Amino acid sequence: IARSPGNGGLHWGLGLAFLTSDRPREARAAFERARELMTITNRASAGLSCALAALGEIEGARRMLDEAKDLAERGRGSAVDVAIAYHWLGDDDQAYEWLDRALAAHEMWITFLHLDPRLARLRGTPRFDALTQV
Repeated sequence: IARSPGNGGLHWGLGLAFLTSDRPREARAAFERARELMTITNRASAGLSCALAALGEIEGARRMLDEAKDLAERGRGSAVDVAIAYHWLGDDDQAYEWLDRALAAHEMWITFLHLDPRLARLRGTPRFDALTQV
């Protein structure tokens, strides 16, 4: 980031590292910066939704989720990222609906679900295990 401060993907990656290290305040700041820089995809708004949910800021998390959904529905983002945001908001039924969309669309991110630390709470559940075996 020091060498390329305008790279939104790097800020998103930092946000992910903070989020999965139980540092939601730092994740929020990193995702907010990523969102400023990454205007063509929903990854940053979905990540910010997760960080806000972790902080208990549910209204803000839902606003960012709506933004992420809108971008995904317009072909500017991943259904997997929307699913993850729903999961962090505690709505696993909607998360699975969006994971099914990602699977139907053959999104490449579906391949990595079993590794994604943001979905750790779903691992070992029959529905998640069935989805990752496809």
